[in-house]
Amino acid sequence: VRPAYHGLASSMLALMRNLGQAVSMSVVTLILTRETAAVPLYTDAVLSALHLSFTILTILCFFAIFASLARGSQQG
Repeated sequence: VRPAYHGLASSMLALMRNLGQAVSMSVVTLILTRETAAVPLYTDAVLSALHLSFTILTILCFFAIFASLARGSQQG
C-alpha cells in the first residue's frame, strides 16, 4: 500500500477484524441456542450464563470507555 493510503488500509483492517469477531460471536450464539433448544433445563442454564457474561462484559466496556475518555488526548 502506498504511504498515502496507510490510514485507509489500517482502518479497513480494523473493520474486517471487528466484523469477523461480531459475526463469529453471533454464529456461536445461534448454534448454542439452536442446539440447546431440545433440553429446557440446559437451555435455561446456557442462556443465564450468556446473559451474565454479556452483562459483565458490558459493564467492563463502559469502564474502559470512561477510562479512555479520562486519559484525554496524548499528543506529542
